[in-house]
Amino acid sequence: MAAAAGPKKLLMELGGNNPVIVCGTAGLDAAADAIVRGAFGCAGQNCLSVQRVYAEESIHDGLLARITAGARALKVGPKTDRTTDVGPMISEAEAARVEAWVGAALAGGARAHTGARRDGAYYHPTVLTDVPPDADVLVREVFGPVVTVVPVESAAAAVAAANSAQAMQAGVFTGVLDEALSTADRLHAGAVVVNGTSDVRIDSMPFGGSRVRGSGAKASGSRWRR
Repeated sequence: MAAAAGPKKLLMELGGNNPVIVCGTAGLDAAADAIVRGAFGCAGQNCLSVQRVYAEESIHDGLLARITAGARALKVGPKTDRTTDVGPMISEAEAARVEAWVGAALAGGARAHTGARRDGAYYHPTVLTDVPPDADVLVREVFGPVVTVVPVESAAAAVAAANSAQAMQAGVFTGVLDEALSTADRLHAGAVVVNGTSDVRIDSMPFGGSRVRGSGAKASGSRWRR
C-alpha cells in the first residue's frame, strides 16, 4: 500500500487480535450475548471483532455453553435475506483461508464446539477450545467468524495471556468495580470496555490501538466504561 501511494504521509489501520476477559463475578448471560455479537457480526470481518475470550475457570464451562448455543442459533445466509445473521466473507478465497487456519488448529488438538464448516464464501460461526498456543487462529488476526475460549486461573493470568498478542481494543466483564479498573489498567489495548466487548466504536471519538496498532505509537491508551 505504501509503495502504491507514493511519497506522502500515511496512517493505516492494520487490525488487531482483540481479547475479552470474563471474571468469575461476571453475569454470564450478558457476557455470552455480547461475545456472540462481537465475534460473529459482519462475519467477523471487523478490526474490533472479538477473537480471544479468557474466562476464569469457575465460570468457563457455563460461559462456553452459552457462547456455543448463541453461535448455533445464528442463521448463515445471503445479506439480501432479512433473517440472516451472518453473511458471506469478502471472497471464497478468504473463507478458504479461515477454513485452513481452523483445520490446522483442529489437527493440533483443538476442539470445535460448533461451526468449523465452509460453504463457498460462507464460513459458519465457529467456537474453539484447546487451541495450541502457537495456532494462527490464536496468535494472528483471523478476520473471520471464529472465536477461541480459553480457561484461566485468575484475572491476572487472563491479562498476561491477553497481552501476548496485539489488540486494537479489549473488553472485561466483572461485577466488581476495583477488579474492572485494575484489569483495564494492565491491558495493552487502545481502549478497554468494561462489561462490554472490544466491538465498541463511536465514529466521532478518537480511535486507535496502543503501541504499534493504529495511530497509537505509544503504550498509553484510553479506557471506556459502560
